[in-house]
Amino acid sequence: MPVHDWTRVDAGIFHAFHHDWITEQNGLNAFVRKAHEALAARIHLLLVDLFPPGPRDPRGIHGAVWGDDCGPDYALPADKPLTCVAYVGGAGAEAFIEPFAVGDPLPEMPLFLTADTYVPVPLEATYQAAWDGLPAYWRDVLTAAPEPTNGP
Repeated sequence: MPVHDWTRVDAGIFHAFHHDWITEQNGLNAFVRKAHEALAARIHLLLVDLFPPGPRDPRGIHGAVWGDDCGPDYALPADKPLTCVAYVGGAGAEAFIEPFAVGDPLPEMPLFLTADTYVPVPLEATYQAAWDGLPAYWRDVLTAAPEPTNGP
């Protein structure tokens, strides 16, 4: 199928398509495999995981990517279950982890160009810019107080 001219539709239509496209090709196992391949090829990565660990990734996405190299005692702090991780690829791969929680500002993270050189990525500023462009309806949904749950 040829690539379509996405300038002919509203940005929201492309966003929905793009999200579905990513989901199709980026299941957790496929993502972990691609991350391993990239790191082995000396490609540096920056990962921002906005979801807490769950049944598919009990040690978070970083735990899935880093695997046994995390060590048996690796766990995210209970009060900071989200992560930003900067990876240096290559034979001596390294990971720089910054746990955070909902409501925390995002940390500035290094994006490595070489094993010794990086550029700082202003995640908080870029997140805020993306948030400002989000339709008001979705901002309201995300900032509304959670609905109470019925206990057992």
